[in-house]
Amino acid sequence: MTAIELKRYSHWLPGLVVAAVVVLAGARLITLSVHERAAQMRIAAQSAVVRHAGLIEAQLQALTDRGSCAW
Repeated sequence: MTAIELKRYSHWLPGLVVAAVVVLAGARLITLSVHERAAQMRIAAQSAVVRHAGLIEAQLQALTDRGSCAW
């Protein structure tokens, strides 16, 4: 490209740079948000597993108690 052609498009350069920065920053924010949400979901899943394990343990204990009373 010649200098004249470059000058013709030079007024677009600041806008393109700003647009690129905005797009990259937005993509980074979305990535961070997704990772944060995944961490929250993992914590919730672990909590649910612990809660259900407690319920299953109580049911098994009740069955064990019921079974040992029958003998």
